[in-house]
Amino acid sequence: MDMIKKAGKVFLFFAISISFFNFSNLARAKSKISNVRFKLNNQKKEINYLKKKFENLKESLNNNNRNFLKIQKRKAYVEMSLNKLKMELDGNEKVLKEKIIGVRRIFSNYIVSELENEQDLEFLLNKRDQHLKLKRKMMEINRDVDFNLSLKNEIRDLITKFEKYDKKQNDLISILVSLEKEKKEIKGKYRSILKEKSILKFKLGQLKKKGSILLGKLRIPIKKYYESKIKPKGITFFYKMEGFLLSPGKGKIIYSGKLSTYGDIIIIDHSHKINSVLLGDFSNTLKKGTIVKRGQIIGRLKTTLENSNPYFEIREMGKVQNVIGFLKDKRLKRKNKTI
Repeated sequence: MDMIKKAGKVFLFFAISISFFNFSNLARAKSKISNVRFKLNNQKKEINYLKKKFENLKESLNNNNRNFLKIQKRKAYVEMSLNKLKMELDGNEKVLKEKIIGVRRIFSNYIVSELENEQDLEFLLNKRDQHLKLKRKMMEINRDVDFNLSLKNEIRDLITKFEKYDKKQNDLISILVSLEKEKKEIKGKYRSILKEKSILKFKLGQLKKKGSILLGKLRIPIKKYYESKIKPKGITFFYKMEGFLLSPGKGKIIYSGKLSTYGDIIIIDHSHKINSVLLGDFSNTLKKGTIVKRGQIIGRLKTTLENSNPYFEIREMGKVQNVIGFLKDKRLKRKNKTI
C-alpha cells in the first residue's frame, strides 16, 4: 500500500514537472514572439519617422535649390551691372584725363600770355576768351569728377551686394551638401531597417510555425459555468445547467467517440501541430473529419450524471501544454481557480 502511495506521489510530481516544463516553453515562445512583434512595431515607427524626415529633407532641398537659383540669378545681374559700370568708369576716366591735359595746356598758354608786353584790345579780348574757355573746361571737369565719384559709389555698393550674394550662395552650397549627405544616410538607414524588418518577419513566421501562433487565440469550450479548476495538465469546468460544448478554435475533428477510461472524448486538430482534447460525459454531435469553426457547437453537456464536468487540455506534438497560454479569455487568465 505504501508503495502505491509513493508511486502515486512520484507520478503526480512527474506530471507537475512536465506541465511546468511545457508552461516554461510556452512562456518562452510567447516572450520571443512578443519581443519580435515589439521590434517590428518599433521598426514601423522608425520607418514612418524616416519617411517623414526624408520628405522634409526633400522639401528643404527643393526650397534651398530654388533659393540658390534665385541668388545665382541676382548675383549674375549684379555682376553684369558691375562690369558695365566699370567699363563706363574706365572710359570716363580716360576722357577726363584727356580733358585735364587740355585744360593744363590752356592754362599754360594763359599764363604765358600774361608775360607779353603789348596788351592791346585784341590781346585783352583773346585773354577774356581764354579765361571763359578755361572756366568752362574746369566746370566740365568738375562735373565729370562728380559723375565718376557717383559711379565709384554705385560700384562699391554693387561690390558689397555681390559679396553678400556670394556668401549666401556659398552658405546654401554647404547646406545643400549637408542635406544631400543626410538624405543619403537616411536612405541607407531606411534600406537597413527594411532588411532587418524582413529578417524579423521571417523569424516571426518561423516562431509561428512552431505552434506558438495559437498562443492567446483559443477560447474556453463552455459558456456558462460557475467554477474552473486548473490541474497540471488542463482545466475542469463545473456547471449546473444543460448547455453546449464549443470548439476552442477552427480546425478538424480527428476523433469523436468514447474511451472506457475517460468517457466521451473529442480531439480537434488546429494545425501547427496543436490539438485540443475534451473529456467527460457529453453527447458528441459531430463526427470525425468534420471541419469546425471557433465557437461552433460540437456536443451537448449532460446534467443528469454525476462527475459530468468537462475536462479541457491542449497538446503540442502529443505533449500536454499549459492551456492558459493558449486561451484568449482574460478573466480566466487572471483568475486561475474560479469564475
